[in-house]
Amino acid sequence: MSKFTNYTRKASQPMRPYIVGEAMHRIKITRGISPKLGGMIAVNPSNPIDQWYVSPEQLSEEYLDEATLTKMEDLFAAPITTVSAEPKTKKQMDIDCVKTAKDNISDLKVFGNGDTFQLICKASSQSGGWMKSTKAMEIKGIGCLVQVSTQQGDNIAEAVEFISGVRILAINNDPLQGRKIVPFK
Repeated sequence: MSKFTNYTRKASQPMRPYIVGEAMHRIKITRGISPKLGGMIAVNPSNPIDQWYVSPEQLSEEYLDEATLTKMEDLFAAPITTVSAEPKTKKQMDIDCVKTAKDNISDLKVFGNGDTFQLICKASSQSGGWMKSTKAMEIKGIGCLVQVSTQQGDNIAEAVEFISGVRILAINNDPLQGRKIVPFK
């Protein structure tokens, strides 16, 4: 048997709200599932007769609505700016929030909430010139956008991933002890 590989769907899925009491004789329903308020009826855009019921639980676990996707796209719609090649100054590797940055960087400028992404964990070495960090931005009731950064000298690598159904939680209810990403309860 071959090994399974994860794939992400590229297309959006047309759906409409399920109406309690509507006739379901042409709509496929997974065995053991009873349609209820909050569910959706999905349709195959290539074959409108092919319709199926999506439970509220499946909807929240597997799908994002267009409004949520638009909000996420807007977060990354800021224009890209070019940085001039000026003499390099040694970067501070121990910055963990905007307040610390303001206290240590005299010409820092911040627009909006500079702490939108909350630090989850970080390791760095000023003398070694390296830093690794994980930051997350919680979208209440939906999930978290997680950013992982690695810097070695002037080389920087970053990855961003949206994780559905999780939130940020302070360890022992104290952000000074750190934060973690946990599933919704």
